[in-house]
Amino acid sequence: MGKKFWQKGTSLYLTMVVLSALTATLLALVNIAIVQNKIIVAGGNSVVAFFAADAGIEQSLYQIRKQELPGDVPETVLGQAKYSVVAQTQGEQTIVRSQGFFRNVTRAIEAIY
Repeated sequence: MGKKFWQKGTSLYLTMVVLSALTATLLALVNIAIVQNKIIVAGGNSVVAFFAADAGIEQSLYQIRKQELPGDVPETVLGQAKYSVVAQTQGEQTIVRSQGFFRNVTRAIEAIY
């Protein structure tokens, strides 16, 4: 009988501590990966909404070049994205505001011509 009673459970205790630490580390890494994935998806949605708003600005500038007065453009669908344009003439300047929408993201652009 070389080992005392309190030494018999040491290896089991050490194994449980190591496994708990590894599990906590793994859960932290999974959490970081999920958060990063949400950020990447939101960034992609933001880009699509921005380009939808840009399409509205381009439409209004095209109308100005054709010597048409740009007016309010109702919500226009571009695939899954949408945009709406509000144009105001102040003196010799025309202010065009366009909002692009994609999923839960809204981006806006303003142009003065």
